[in-house]
Amino acid sequence: MLHYARFRPRLTKLVFPWLFLGLASAGISFAATYKLSDWLNYTIWVTAGVFIFILFLLPALRYSATYFDVHAGGLSLRLGIGSAKRVELDWSSIASISATALKGIVIRTKEENEYLLRGYANQKAIVAELNRVRGGK
Repeated sequence: MLHYARFRPRLTKLVFPWLFLGLASAGISFAATYKLSDWLNYTIWVTAGVFIFILFLLPALRYSATYFDVHAGGLSLRLGIGSAKRVELDWSSIASISATALKGIVIRTKEENEYLLRGYANQKAIVAELNRVRGGK
């Protein structure tokens, strides 16, 4: 099967997770300059670890697992951590592909399912290219 492209959301979706990682690192670094009791030191490290896990690691994993592939047979959508939501669409099962300013890329199937792809740059260009590859339908 001929693979054409892989599309990922904008990298700017990771700006806030990187800021949270920097703030947590700065907080730990600041607290390390003072002699604190053990319980307070452990509390700071555990709190920072939880914040890093929730506010950095989970969004980074979600970003890395969200993409869609365009191949000769159709589209492969992977939406979420661990690609838990994985959808394979044939070109013949797709009724329409469109872009809206507020929603994103909307893929409608002939079975009346609708898939929304958010956060992609140049959505109109992507939709035009997908419709061209699909056969201009």
